[in-house]
Formats: sequence, C-alpha cells, structure tokens
Amino acid sequence: MLPSYAEGLPVCIMEAFARGRPVVASDVAGIRELVRDGVTGLLVRPGDAQHLAEAMKLLLSLSPGAQFEMGARGRAEVTKTHDSHGNSAALIESWSDAANPAKDLHHPIV
Repeated sequence: MLPSYAEGLPVCIMEAFARGRPVVASDVAGIRELVRDGVTGLLVRPGDAQHLAEAMKLLLSLSPGAQFEMGARGRAEVTKTHDSHGNSAALIESWSDAANPAKDLHHPIV
C-alpha cells in the first residue's frame, strides 16, 4: 500500500511486484507508470481515505488465485520494463556514445 500525494517512480512498488504482490497505491505521477488499475493493483484517489479503505478491502476479498494472478502480472511487467541488467547496459551505451563524439560524425548537428 502506498497512499501518497506525490511520487516519482517508487521502488517499493517495483519491490512488491518483484515479490509477486499486487499493490494499492495513489493515482499520482510515476505510480501510474507501474500500476495498471485492476490488472497489477488498484489505484485510488490521493487523499481519499474512504476510497483507500475500499480498495484495500476489495484486494483482500479477492481469491488467493486472483491475488496471485494480479501480482504475477505486476512481476512480469516490472521484470520486462525495469530490468537492472538491461537498464545498466542501455546507460553504459548512452555514456559511451556521449564520450565518443566521433561516433556520430555521420549525424551532423544542424
């Protein structure tokens, strides 16, 4: 559960998904990049305690199988899009490109 008014890209949600757990979180900024409402977790209006409580009750009322499926979808998505090895390789490639301006001579700056 992450009731918040502002977030970037919360690692705690990625960690929950990595463990195969669905989440309940506020529908703000970067959270929507991770949580697909009704698919990988539940999104609630920021600051709405009643909506938060209802979402928690709803998630807990789901069968263990439905909770597992929701968590598994979260795990699959976060593994695909936020893989540390893939992201590290892309970052290293970007740095290498930036450190080697001669590599882009065929793309002149206009």
